[in-house]
Amino acid sequence: CARLRDGTARCWGGGPAIGDGTSEDRKLPVAVLSPVPATAAPDRCPPGTDFKTGPPDDEHQVRGEWCQKPDGKRQGRYVGHWDVGTVAEEGNYEDGKREGLWRVFYAHGEIISENRYTHGEPDGVWVAYSLHHVWAFATCFDHGTRIWQLDDAHDSASRTCP
Repeated sequence: CARLRDGTARCWGGGPAIGDGTSEDRKLPVAVLSPVPATAAPDRCPPGTDFKTGPPDDEHQVRGEWCQKPDGKRQGRYVGHWDVGTVAEEGNYEDGKREGLWRVFYAHGEIISENRYTHGEPDGVWVAYSLHHVWAFATCFDHGTRIWQLDDAHDSASRTCP
């Protein structure tokens, strides 16, 4: 296993000790399920905001936790949980818009995608993974405009993203 800078862990090998909710052999590192789900937590809300929870308001069927300013705009950390309690999606809002790194997870904890936003628009390289990381693809965005998409099963060219 290895602990990443963000505090999460990735493991490989086999058996239930791998920590991803299966007993399958893993040749590539997979996300370890956290015993304590991440949360936006009321004590982590920025000053002048209130802690909120609620039903899904996007494409995922998750229950969300976020901090909200008096004008109704989200501010700070957002965490959505699957009905089994694991993290489905996490990221940050600034003035009601997605900002920085957002991560989306399968219900068993393995990562689906890592996406970056600037002022609410897709920006930079987005990476999406299949279940058990059998394949992945990357898409480059420049302030909301898709520049290119790379599918590692069909295109191994090296590319840069503005």
